[in-house]
Formats: sequence, C-alpha cells, structure tokens
Amino acid sequence: MKTVKILIILCMGVFVLQAQDITNKLGGNTANETYDVTDSADNVLLRVQGDGKVGIGTTSSSSKFSVESDGSTAIYGNQSSNTGSTYGVYGNSNAATGAGVKGTAGPTGANYGGHFSSPAMEGTGVYGQGTKYSGYFKQGDFVIETGDVGIGTIAPEATLDVHGTVKAFGVWDASLSFGTVYTATTDGFVVAYSNIGGSSELIGITDSSAPPTTVRTIAERSDPGHINIIMPVKKDDMWKVDRTGVTASGSLFWIPLGQ
Repeated sequence: MKTVKILIILCMGVFVLQAQDITNKLGGNTANETYDVTDSADNVLLRVQGDGKVGIGTTSSSSKFSVESDGSTAIYGNQSSNTGSTYGVYGNSNAATGAGVKGTAGPTGANYGGHFSSPAMEGTGVYGQGTKYSGYFKQGDFVIETGDVGIGTIAPEATLDVHGTVKAFGVWDASLSFGTVYTATTDGFVVAYSNIGGSSELIGITDSSAPPTTVRTIAERSDPGHINIIMPVKKDDMWKVDRTGVTASGSLFWIPLGQ
C-alpha cells in the first residue's frame, strides 16, 4: 500500500512540474553568469548570459541574439503562405543611423552580406521603402548580372529604362590649353572651338597611349570664321586638341560624365 501511495504522489509531482513554467535563475547579471544547453559531449549548443544576451553556436554573444555556424545556414526564415503581407525575415530600426537588417561578408571567397531571392514569377527578392532611401549602397560595385533596370517604371523595356530626367554631366573644366595632353578621370566629352583668320584646323586626338596618337575628329576651314569639334573620350585614356593655321582665339572644355 505504501508503495502505491508513493507512486501516486510521484506521478502527481511530475504532472505539477509539467504544468508549471520552468525558471532558471542565474547568480548575477553579467556575461560571466550563464545557463547552458549542451549535447552529450558537453558542447554548448545554447547559452543564455546574465547580461541578457543569447548565443547559439557561440559561448560569447556580443549582441542580444547571436547565431554562429561552421558550415550550415545560420538563420533560415521561410514564409510559406501565398497570401497577405508576411515576411520570411523582418527587420526594423528606429535609430537615426541604424539598420533593420545588416549583413557583412567575409574577406575572401564569393560571400554575401545578404542573399535574397524569390522563385515566384511575380516575386521580389529585395523590397525597400524609406522616407529618405529605399536602398543605400555605400562602397564597391553594384552588379546586376542579368535582367533590366527600370527607374520610374516597374516594366523596363531595355537594359536601362529611365522614365524621367537624367543628370549625366559634371562641372565643365575650362582651365585647359590646346596642344597639352590630359588624362580622362571619367568618361566624358571634349568641346573645342576656335576663331580663325584663314586656313586652320582643330584636331582631336585620343587613345590609351602616352602621348595619344589616334586622330578621332578634325574640323577645318579655309576662310575666316570659326570651327569647332566635339570628341568623346573614355576613362583613363589620354587626349589632346591641336590647333593649326591662322587662329585668333578659342576655348577648350572638358565635360565629365558623372559628378
């Protein structure tokens, strides 16, 4: 009889334990006080620190929630519903210089700070909306491997389809001299004109040689008046404009593409 009573009491105790919340109280509020969940080999799988930070795959979390992986996906978010405004991953920051989601890639290999994709025909890999910037890319190249880019349109019909105005030119440089060799720091245009008193030429020369030797454009006139040329120049190429004949005055301008 005693054995039966003890068994009933133990069962009731187990039932009560399962029905209650489980609290593990740490001995302090610093990172040195921890609560660990380990595997059978005593490897730490999850650690809760006394300073309120949680780490998975790490024994030292520097943020509220840290996940580290040595090969598999660290965090995977999936939203399987095909209706409603739901997200696999959602991030929000109210800080003046914060970020809802921030990704940093490693120094070597084909790594990604963030990788977003959508297999749906009408899906969007990355969607941005902001009061100042919908997207902000600070440094490095921005590469679109395939597909078209639309600005002011959601249905681009060319590699770059802009619906609106484009500001393409930088500040004109008028502090230039005829017969002098220059290096183009950007793609751009050379504009030159000359007032002449008789037979004269303007000769535009540009290529990658130093000095350049390839004549790209010539303007000539045998009677008094004026002549002018416009010559495109590629970034990093050398260029110059020569004047010959009876010249009175003239100007030479470099117009860069971009600011």
